[in-house]
Amino acid sequence: MPTKRRRAYSCSLSHQNEESIVNEVELSTPALMAPTDQKDDFSSCPFAMAFPRYRIDLSSGKKKSNAVDGFFGSTRLQMDKLWIQNRYRSQNIRWIEPSTSSFPGIDASAAFWRAISNVSRNPGEAACVLCLPGVPQLTARRLVDIYDWWLDRIADGTVTGAPSIGIQLAEDGPDRVPVLILSPLPSRQEQNTIVTAFSEKSSTVDDSNIVEQRMKSWVRRILVDLGICPFTKSDSRSGQGLADLGVSAGKIAYHYSAASSSSLVELMADTWENIADMMEAGASGKDGVSSILLAAPSFDDDFSLWAGPVFAMLESGVSAAAAEAAIGVVCFHPLYATPDGSSWPGFGHMHSVPRLRKWMEQQQQTESNTTEEKKYTLLTDEEVAAGGAWQRRTPHACINVLRADQLEVAERRRNSASMYTANIRTLVGRENGIGSTKLAQELQHERSMT
Repeated sequence: MPTKRRRAYSCSLSHQNEESIVNEVELSTPALMAPTDQKDDFSSCPFAMAFPRYRIDLSSGKKKSNAVDGFFGSTRLQMDKLWIQNRYRSQNIRWIEPSTSSFPGIDASAAFWRAISNVSRNPGEAACVLCLPGVPQLTARRLVDIYDWWLDRIADGTVTGAPSIGIQLAEDGPDRVPVLILSPLPSRQEQNTIVTAFSEKSSTVDDSNIVEQRMKSWVRRILVDLGICPFTKSDSRSGQGLADLGVSAGKIAYHYSAASSSSLVELMADTWENIADMMEAGASGKDGVSSILLAAPSFDDDFSLWAGPVFAMLESGVSAAAAEAAIGVVCFHPLYATPDGSSWPGFGHMHSVPRLRKWMEQQQQTESNTTEEKKYTLLTDEEVAAGGAWQRRTPHACINVLRADQLEVAERRRNSASMYTANIRTLVGRENGIGSTKLAQELQHERSMT
């Protein structure tokens, strides 16, 4: 990932980690069960784990705008298009119309991943030439960096897949129009890669309507009824309670990806297309979208893949698109585990157990100095880990996309120590907490809804 540190997002549907340690350790697989009695060693705890750090080195350089403005810009663009048509006249040219968005990298990302997905299903065709007018050359180079990283992870066995194309950024293309050449790779035998056939969609996933109902049930049960998210008051809208700070409530957009776990390209395409649609819809009004919950059921059984490579590609994708000021991406999964504090999981994850414990101890001290009659028992590390994990355990693997400007406003409204302490007590507190056993049963009920 880029070395420049981004602000840790805190959001209406979830909040992100802030610690930064880069030890690499193996992922363990948590289970839907109650915590063990062990306190300090997280190796046997199903609710906490050390995360490996998957780093994608993105190309560096100045982010030069390639915006197409005015008569002269339009004329130059037409000249560039004619040059490309002549230069690549024997190949399939895909010209993406210039984006009118304030964040053209988002539209470029959607076009990039969808083009790869489409060409991958027809690898026998001539090379495809993808043209991204108005997009900075650096954005295009970084998108290729992410794709190449995925190819390397297939080659070293970290992920499965059978890519059929390679991508190069044309060095002789017009400055204002990045030109990407998508061409067939040598045979899989020569590449010594995985032999799993490319699959656009999984044949075992559930109906999209059923998946949406499961996700809505979870939003109502955890975020609304239990008050885990103070800014979500229904299963259809989020961002409530911030009107006085200039933020209007908007729709929660539920989306579904049928991508198989061996086709991260298809998942990326689905995700970035939905992000582009969210930005186009705006944040408020009748059709305004406040946040996205995109479920990908084929990834439900592999938290290691979801929390690691998938979110590494998403995090790098936000940087490649220069969209840090527009969006944040947050990780949810049926087997979610709270970071144990021994490694830095990347953005998009729950705060670590040590951070949550510190906040709870601070809150406990504050309460002990008041005259409140109700006192709470200080929880063990495993109980704290469980309280963090249950805030992120959803019926399906889920990508939560939120608007960065709304998150910044919400940050000013909430108190982290108080909110997280209250949430953990509500979920697993010894006095009135629901408890991991019941929470597991309720989640399993949602997962089996038909």
